[in-house]
Amino acid sequence: DNEKHPELGLAVGTKVSRGQDWRWNNQDNEGCGVIVAKMGWRQQSPETLDAVKVLWVANGKLFNYRYGADGAYDIKALSEQPIALYHPKNLSLEVFSE
Repeated sequence: DNEKHPELGLAVGTKVSRGQDWRWNNQDNEGCGVIVAKMGWRQQSPETLDAVKVLWVANGKLFNYRYGADGAYDIKALSEQPIALYHPKNLSLEVFSE
């Protein structure tokens, strides 16, 4: 289970929703999103991949969330395999399967 083992991480393209430590009001429109990047939560340690950038399907907005940072998991995986590929140049999302 990736939430108990953050070192396993979540792959870019993984379908996600709110996790056990969600505290971000309605940024997700209570829907699903797709991980578009892995990153460090803190600027002073960007090499530590303990956060992710999520593109929310319902509103098309991008936000950063903790995935292991401070022991918190703002998002959780809804699928084991990546389901989409994000194209940042034209802000499009190519979905493989649901």
